[in-house]
Amino acid sequence: MRPALLLSGLSLLAAAPSALAQHVPGTPSLALGGEPCLGRSVRFELGADPGTFALLWLSASQGPTIGLPIGLPFVQVLGGLVPPSGQRFVANLSVPNDPSLLRQPVYHLAVGFDPARPQQGLLEGPSGVQTLCGPPTTIGDLVLIDDDMIDAGISTIIAAAARLGVASDVLVNDNNPVELGNPWLPWSTLGAGDIVTLPTGSVGDESIFALPAETPFTFQAFLAGTVPQPQLDNIANVMPLGNQELARLIGRTLVAVVKDGDYGINYNPLLANLQGARNGLLAFTVLGVQVPGRISESGNSSALYDLRVRIEGPIASARSLQVPVVDLSSDSMQITTARMQGNLLIVEATANSAPTGTLSFSVEGFSFESPMSFVAGSGSYRASLWSPISLAGRRITVSSDQRGAYTDTIQ
Repeated sequence: MRPALLLSGLSLLAAAPSALAQHVPGTPSLALGGEPCLGRSVRFELGADPGTFALLWLSASQGPTIGLPIGLPFVQVLGGLVPPSGQRFVANLSVPNDPSLLRQPVYHLAVGFDPARPQQGLLEGPSGVQTLCGPPTTIGDLVLIDDDMIDAGISTIIAAAARLGVASDVLVNDNNPVELGNPWLPWSTLGAGDIVTLPTGSVGDESIFALPAETPFTFQAFLAGTVPQPQLDNIANVMPLGNQELARLIGRTLVAVVKDGDYGINYNPLLANLQGARNGLLAFTVLGVQVPGRISESGNSSALYDLRVRIEGPIASARSLQVPVVDLSSDSMQITTARMQGNLLIVEATANSAPTGTLSFSVEGFSFESPMSFVAGSGSYRASLWSPISLAGRRITVSSDQRGAYTDTIQ
């Protein structure tokens, strides 16, 4: 029997090399099939050069990849010595339909070791994070979205439209905005099931908003788009969502009222202008959040998380998404240190919200919303994270609970 290690019920077998992934000589390769959702299966294919030890570490936890609490659900190791034939190791991970696992991040890290070249040490392969999503729902949480997230000019929307054979302005109804009514965007009917990455704006120019519990109009009238335009100005306590709020959307299905332009927000007092033309409604499930920078629209240092979403068909009903109301402009912050010191990542950041603000950091493909601590003597926040591989060159985002965010590159 081929050497392999199996924990927590993975179905493990060996298979012929797959065309799903291109193997890079000297490092392990990994192919994934399917989205990790409750009650579904995800297929992992791990390969490496013959005679190389290949190892894939899988974990579902609220901490970084390597801070793995053994015994939690979904802590598994897959791999072994790659035989002369080069056959790959395959794991089919069946995710239980357990609501307690919803929105858990699933981290994966592939490493290899060549006994013939021990001086190379561990060879880093693919790593990343996905999030356990739930089954499709018939009700969504209502949010407001502006054209920094949904617009005919967004690169991933242009690509989605090309796949579907339509113009991007038609896909998101940019060619026919309305001031009365809220039609479903054609994307909901033409592209249900599409999985795309979307930007969410930047600090001080957020793209997703939540309505307050109390409004001068009824919830159903707003959803239907029948509120007269004069009644849509000076709406109190409409909240823009920062990174830490975006992280809480993982696994949720949202129904978005998409505006053809920006929503105007003022502070002290917190008032929003919701007037203007709308593209209509779009439903999607948030599969995960990503450190910004994978798409052209989120490449600046103040960009908020990108959302990886699955487009849903029209949904029968919606409810209000409730978030805490904070009448403060977005936090100003900066990463002052993000560097590897041996196998230790050192992160330091400053924020105007110090010392009461709550800060967290995420590393591209490695950790998600890991906490930082305020160090009174230095006036800054600090965290460290051990890693068996160098994280240099990866993007890192530090976020605060007052909608601050800053992204830099690890040195």
